[in-house]
Amino acid sequence: PRQLRPRLQHRLEQWIQLTVQRLAGDLERLRAEPGERRGRLRQWQRTYHPDKNPGRAHEVLPIFRWVQARWDQEFRAGDGSEMQESAHGTASRGPAAAAPQGSSSGARPGSRAAASPGSFA
Repeated sequence: PRQLRPRLQHRLEQWIQLTVQRLAGDLERLRAEPGERRGRLRQWQRTYHPDKNPGRAHEVLPIFRWVQARWDQEFRAGDGSEMQESAHGTASRGPAAAAPQGSSSGARPGSRAAASPGSFA
């Protein structure tokens, strides 16, 4: 893995944590809307995909992995305890991933919400 100076490493970890908290808060607000949750997760998969962020993979990969874990938990879980798609294309509600509240919605790379931790001045 890429080694950063301690101060930059701390800022990166802080940015990742805050971003995941914000995304988790957005998902929590969409708890009763499985179609919206699905769309939002897909949007974030594109936004935070390492291939879509050349030179920033070390920054976005932990966030991308978190988004993938939520997707797997809600739409690929086989035990029926999480949101599952039915044969009719709808989803039933199950326990959502618990996480602290955040604000704002998904962001595109380069926007303020998805800004690199190095851009915090």
